[in-house]
Amino acid sequence: MAEVQSGKSVFKAQKLLKVALDYAGDAVVSVKIRGDFFMHPDENLEKLEQQLRGALLERTALEERIRMFLRTTQVFGFDEKSLAEAVLMAAGKGTPPAPQ
Repeated sequence: MAEVQSGKSVFKAQKLLKVALDYAGDAVVSVKIRGDFFMHPDENLEKLEQQLRGALLERTALEERIRMFLRTTQVFGFDEKSLAEAVLMAAGKGTPPAPQ
């Protein structure tokens, strides 16, 4: 079994996303998502974090899982692409945004 590793990222989408990630190999073990975005109902953030457990650290797979979840909630400040990028960056697999 792969060793559990940890990573963090800060990503500027429409709002700021902060991701703390534990992962083993190419799979999410746990994730905490914070930032200055808005989600309604609030408790759906914990449900989203649970939904991402076990997800492959691959852009298309993450985006699809996030997209499916966002159909059940209202969110302002990020979309599936930006959250997937923030998760991948926390795992050292993303592409940091170019300096402005």
